[in-house]
Amino acid sequence: MAYNIKDRDTDRIIRELATLKGKPILDCIREACEHEIQRERLKTPLWEVQPLLDRIAPALPKPA
Repeated sequence: MAYNIKDRDTDRIIRELATLKGKPILDCIREACEHEIQRERLKTPLWEVQPLLDRIAPALPKPA
């Protein structure tokens, strides 16, 4: 399957990354997408953090 990047800025970024890493463009695109997928999967939704914030809020110093 082929991809045709028509956006100049995107093409420039991909080529710069490939040059910096010394890897083929396809490898860099795959790696970048895999890293971004992993980042998204590791995100903690705010509704999971809020109960913790509610529990520690009374112990936090109040602004002056």
